[in-house]
Amino acid sequence: MNKKLLSTLFIGLVFQSKLSAQTLNLTTVSALPTNFKEGSGLIYTSTGKLLTHNDSGGKNEIAIMDTLGNLLKTIVVDSATNVDWEDITNDVNGNYYIGDFGNNLNDRTDLKIYKIPNPELATNDTVVAQTISFTFSNQTAFPPANSELNFDCEALVWKNDSLFVFTKNRTVPFNGYTYMYSMPATPGNYIAQLTDSFYCGPGPKENYWITAAAFNATRDKLVLLSSAQIWLFQNFTGTDYFGGNVSNLQLSGFTQKEGITFDNGLQLYICDEQTFGFFGNIYKTDLNTILANVEPSINELSNINFYVDGDYLVVQNLPFEECQITVFDNTGKQIYNKWTKGELQFKFNLKHGVYHIHVRSKGNSFSFKCLVF
Repeated sequence: MNKKLLSTLFIGLVFQSKLSAQTLNLTTVSALPTNFKEGSGLIYTSTGKLLTHNDSGGKNEIAIMDTLGNLLKTIVVDSATNVDWEDITNDVNGNYYIGDFGNNLNDRTDLKIYKIPNPELATNDTVVAQTISFTFSNQTAFPPANSELNFDCEALVWKNDSLFVFTKNRTVPFNGYTYMYSMPATPGNYIAQLTDSFYCGPGPKENYWITAAAFNATRDKLVLLSSAQIWLFQNFTGTDYFGGNVSNLQLSGFTQKEGITFDNGLQLYICDEQTFGFFGNIYKTDLNTILANVEPSINELSNINFYVDGDYLVVQNLPFEECQITVFDNTGKQIYNKWTKGELQFKFNLKHGVYHIHVRSKGNSFSFKCLVF
């Protein structure tokens, strides 16, 4: 059978997945409150407060702070246990969701998300949790093989009555992907459905694994966080977050960043865990200062040409004089990697299947998927 290229899918993803890179400076606001130095989630409330919590081994408590980091109140979450709380988000109805899904060894069978009413309205400084229990649709071993260690999770957002979690990749060797799963935002037992994946980068893993997420409903923007950078997703349709434009924001300073949230606009708050007595702070930065520079333009990609020539996929007219071409199959295995200089086309052999192609130059990059059948 002759190989063919599903060109409509290919064209759409070329233009939707363009990635640009910028540097984002952080300003230190304050230290986290004394009893919440392992702040592992962060959310901005409708009244302009910040909520955080500790991770594994911490109490089943939430801190309510002002935006200067001053502790205003501690709320006990009844009917909940902090096995490994890793992120917090909220919905448009005033409910909050705490992700008890930290899974360093990828062997947990008791993953949960706790749904609670607005902690700011709590009487007696206590709220009662309802439980959303889930398993991953594609996990069959606890733990799986080293090459499949991608069932740890530290990132959670809500949209359209659904919850979306993003995995923290621990694969050996590191394949660079975060996987997105979805489930209903109502108490019950669910199989979280794998809905999409995003290639964050080649490693080291600490620079590219996902440690928190935040969604801005009014501006329709999603951010994913690692210790060293942020990925900003925008101009997507519905919940196809990875189908829009992607901007890579390099952060000033490498720390164990664990929480991120939007305020009512485009200012971000970030917190990191205290490590060996250092850090454990709240930071802020403003996307307005760089957003004009990170809105991706597809004009430079409009002349790219691609086609299947026998057993080869050919891509022509790349908009870089020098660039790196990296190709991964749908399992994350790297099958092609080459720097080209002065060549505006490349070709390589592909079997039938889905492929992720990444093109990088010194100042810009983009990625896309193609289907060869």
